[in-house]
Amino acid sequence: MSYDLWKLGTYAGYAEAGWFWTELRDGVKGLVHPDRDCAHSDCPQSGTAHRHQPTVEQREEMQSYITRYLTSKFESEEAEKGRRADVAELCRMSEL
Repeated sequence: MSYDLWKLGTYAGYAEAGWFWTELRDGVKGLVHPDRDCAHSDCPQSGTAHRHQPTVEQREEMQSYITRYLTSKFESEEAEKGRRADVAELCRMSEL
C-alpha cells in the first residue's frame, strides 16, 4: 500500500468517526470532534471549555476523504486482480 493511500485511509477513518478539520487560526488546521472539548492550544478560544461544530463544507471535505479512499482501494484491488490473471495466464502458457 502506498503512503498516499495509507494517509488517505487514516483521514477516512477520522472522518468516519466524526472528526473534521477546522481552521484554528490563519494557516493552522486541527482535527476536532463535535462531541469533545477542543484541546488545541492554537485555537483562539483556548483556555475555555468549548466545542466546534462542522459546517456543511467541512462535512463534505471529510466525506471526500472516505469517497476517495474507497475509490482508490477499489481501483487497487481491481488492478491486483488483473495482475493475478496475467500471472495465471503466463503460467498456463509456460506449461504448454
